Order: sequence, then C-alpha cells, then structure tokens
Amino acid sequence: MAKKPSPEKASGSKWIVDPTQRPVYYSNFAEIRLSVVDFRIRIGQMVDVHDSQLVADPLATIFMSPSHAKAFLALIQRNVARYEEKYGVIPDPQEIEV
Repeated sequence: MAKKPSPEKASGSKWIVDPTQRPVYYSNFAEIRLSVVDFRIRIGQMVDVHDSQLVADPLATIFMSPSHAKAFLALIQRNVARYEEKYGVIPDPQEIEV
C-alpha cells in the first residue's frame, strides 16, 4: 500500500503545506544580520515611533544559508516586479514620512 504524502511533501515546484499546522505572521519590519555561514532575518511588527526611531515587536527569526538567501532574493525580486506590473510602483519606504 502506498504511503500517504506528508503535508510538507514537495510536488514539482509547488509545496503543499497545511496552513493550520504553521503559525502565520504579518510583518511590516525586517532586520537582516549575516555571518559567513548564514543569513538571519528577524521579522516583526512596528508598534511605535520613539525619538524618531521605530519600535518593533519581534515575531520570528528565519535562518538561511547564503545560497538560499540569494534564491529568496531572486524570488522576491520577480514577485515585486509582477506586483508593480499589475498594481503600480511600490513607493520607496525611505520616502514615506513616519
């Protein structure tokens, strides 16, 4: 009898993940640190501005190898381009007044 695939089993280039088994976060803040062996991406939510500095509540930290970080960058770049083609240019966050 064939073994039933787990919800995380890859099918071609698509991942099948049961969203009820994973936490879901909304993040409007990210900080990236790196070392020779990995990238550490800390995501969170901005909750306040204090003395012209953003105050964020950290939610999760994602560790990636440099090669996975580079692949992730390419994926983000492709999807930002698709978004802007469909909905218009995304404003530069540095141009938005806090």
